[in-house]
Amino acid sequence: MAESDSQTTRFGQWLVNNGVVDENAIFEALTEQRRLTTPLGKLAIHEGFLTVKQVFAILNARTDTAELFGETAIRLGFLTPTQVDALLDAQLKARPPLGELLVDAGLVDRERLFRELDEFQRYKTGRKD
Repeated sequence: MAESDSQTTRFGQWLVNNGVVDENAIFEALTEQRRLTTPLGKLAIHEGFLTVKQVFAILNARTDTAELFGETAIRLGFLTPTQVDALLDAQLKARPPLGELLVDAGLVDRERLFRELDEFQRYKTGRKD
């Protein structure tokens, strides 16, 4: 792969390209990951940034637009960009990693996952060691 490919390749694609799992397994794991990811509105309520009423106002304002929840919340003045960034960071940290979902589904063992992750990180950083 070209150097630019190493910057855009995601771990799931790496696993497919290296024959660890097939594309369907990645799709199913990503679907499960999305299902298990806490919605931004719920996180905002939990953090005390928004009320339930404000979350519904944001959701209603998004019905006719492709705007993301955080973008709408900022546009309506309910959240600041800093608050949205903090919520997105919390959401990302709480989301189960793709590899763990593949291990949980019995599609790859943990040792193989760690070997592949190590090789992937070396590939992404251009290290040869």
